[in-house]
Amino acid sequence: MSKADAEQPAPKPRRKPVVRRNDDKPFSPSRRAGEHRAAAKSASSRRTGGSSRRARQDSLPFDGAPSLIARLRPQRFMQKMLQLGIGVLGILLLVAVVMATYMLSHGIRLFAPRAIEIEGATIVSQETIKKSIEPMLDKGVLLADLVKMREMLLKNELISNAAVTRMLPDTIRVTVIERIPVGLTRRANNDLACVDAEGYLFGDEKLIKKGPIPPLISGLREEESNEARAFNRQRLEACRTLIAELDSSEPHLSGRIDEVYYDDVEGIRVILTDSRIAVYLGKENYRQRLNSALDILDAAERRDLQFLNLLHVEDAARMIDGSRVAYLNTRIPRRVIVGFK
Repeated sequence: MSKADAEQPAPKPRRKPVVRRNDDKPFSPSRRAGEHRAAAKSASSRRTGGSSRRARQDSLPFDGAPSLIARLRPQRFMQKMLQLGIGVLGILLLVAVVMATYMLSHGIRLFAPRAIEIEGATIVSQETIKKSIEPMLDKGVLLADLVKMREMLLKNELISNAAVTRMLPDTIRVTVIERIPVGLTRRANNDLACVDAEGYLFGDEKLIKKGPIPPLISGLREEESNEARAFNRQRLEACRTLIAELDSSEPHLSGRIDEVYYDDVEGIRVILTDSRIAVYLGKENYRQRLNSALDILDAAERRDLQFLNLLHVEDAARMIDGSRVAYLNTRIPRRVIVGFK
């Protein structure tokens, strides 16, 4: 190769023609949609096509049967449970109707009262209690009206409270709380009656069986009202205070009085047991004042004029002469006023 040939430049390689593919075409929405439709159609034909063997495998015997999951769908399950609940409820209602019918036809004989148990009755006889409630047991123990039984028992003035319970199938139990007399009082018709701690008047003096009979508490109210009960309780408290002070030391003086009167203004007035003379004690120093009155009456009975003058008794000579004394007023300190009949 000559030097001139060596200095000549090498020829440039020829460029191959560029072939544009369909993908390099500008984007067209309509073209792209057509391509998607063609691809979907091809896939569908492949799924439905295939060999006969594949077709035989696709058509299995249990393909048409519903699956277990389909059977246990929540809606169907809840529907069946609802139907089951309605069925059970219907059975229970039927049983209730049968039992009610049986009770109406045989209940009286099945729950017929065979025993009435009574507790707490010492003053009221058991026969009296039984006679009060037996007419209400004509429908049997189960259907007996216990509220009306209790109301009937409370109509007895000797019963403070009562409770009635049923013990199936054939027993009624009655528990009563009787009134406890704490004193005696005189009614408006002059009859004697007992009084309990609540200020309720009931019975007569025969109910006080143990211990000495306490002094009468006069002036209590007989009407059944809260106001009357409060009034009577106030009088009872004053009488208890009086008895406690009179018996605070020896000798006990409560046995010397027969009746107690209470006045809001003048205080307590007592009636002596033997002589029926009234003694005004006021509102304090009950024992000291009653002792003074008793000493004066004893001195008059002994005809001890000197002792009566020592006690500053007015009309002492008249007492010695045998005039009948109506009352002694000891409310004035160091002076006793004597009233005559």
